[in-house]
Amino acid sequence: MEWNSNLSNYSDKSMQVPIISDGTATEKETSQFLKDFPNIRPLKFKDLSDIQSKSCNEFTCGNPGIDNFLSHGDGLKFHIDRNKMDCMIMSTETKVLAYMAYSKKEATFYIPKYCSPDLFKQVGLKKHDQVLVIHYLAVDKSCQKKGLGKALALKALDFGLKHAKKDPSLRLIVLHATREACSFYEDLGFDRIGNVDENLVEYAYTLTE
Repeated sequence: MEWNSNLSNYSDKSMQVPIISDGTATEKETSQFLKDFPNIRPLKFKDLSDIQSKSCNEFTCGNPGIDNFLSHGDGLKFHIDRNKMDCMIMSTETKVLAYMAYSKKEATFYIPKYCSPDLFKQVGLKKHDQVLVIHYLAVDKSCQKKGLGKALALKALDFGLKHAKKDPSLRLIVLHATREACSFYEDLGFDRIGNVDENLVEYAYTLTE
């Protein structure tokens, strides 16, 4: 199954809203911020203009490690990992404002980076089950608390639910959230699984039982 996001499905004459795959954001899901700034467009990395790409170096959400993903990263492994992810970027004509990086993974006990033992126990994941991992979701400080992060997260849920109907082996959306972001994901219906470490909390959203 192909998991490449179709992020350039928009018309310059229509209101710009987040789009993943064939899912279209409804007006209810579209924040007032996006309505007020219709030039914000969803893009892939390869679609960014030079000026948009340069703005990635100035992106800051308050977490240097997450900011680093957009700029250049450190070392070969980082670049290999990034190339394995799909990414949705929300940007004006000149500035990147928010992004989400995600990928489909097979749930195994030897990748606790994505799925903890607690997750296997609570949900009953089996060999060859699939999970959709949200690696990063970040909004630049200049436009936080405006609805961009929620718009991205809602479309990730929509994307996962639609694909789970086609492939029941896709069981969960999994992510590791900073403690500051816990209430954000809980309000969206994610279940708290447990602590990954002192800074991160594991969450899961059930797509198929």
